[in-house]
Amino acid sequence: MTTATATLVRWLVDPARQEELLGDLEELAGRGPGRLWLDVVSVCVRQSRLVAAVRSPSRLAAVVAVLAAVAMSSTAPALRTVRAVDPAGEFTLEFDGARVVHATLDGAPVPPHRLVQQPGRLVIRGGGDAGNDLDIQLASDGSFYWSARSPRPTTRP
Repeated sequence: MTTATATLVRWLVDPARQEELLGDLEELAGRGPGRLWLDVVSVCVRQSRLVAAVRSPSRLAAVVAVLAAVAMSSTAPALRTVRAVDPAGEFTLEFDGARVVHATLDGAPVPPHRLVQQPGRLVIRGGGDAGNDLDIQLASDGSFYWSARSPRPTTRP
């Protein structure tokens, strides 16, 4: 769960229920950022410490507008670049949300047609040992796993 969602729950939810609800939301976070924000907004509306203060329609509209603005601004995917190293060298993956949009092998950009993505998996064509594919498993929490490639043979002058 992101810091933004946890902060929103701490601000808006009845303090007596916060710990329990944050734990539940943490378990649901793997369903994706859109669903997580929907769950957070739902919890904030139903378990709000502001329920007594939001008895008039204008106050309710103001609270809903603030929650919608926060949710919409925080769900925009951010680019992040991850550097990984194995015995064959370094590679980087650039993520836009959960999707890999760019990759490099030893500092050289990988052409987009060599990046093949499926849910939970990225294949870099020709990026593995002896020209085989580099198969990378992508987890829903943003982590990834791969079998280390073998060291490249050194060439002597």
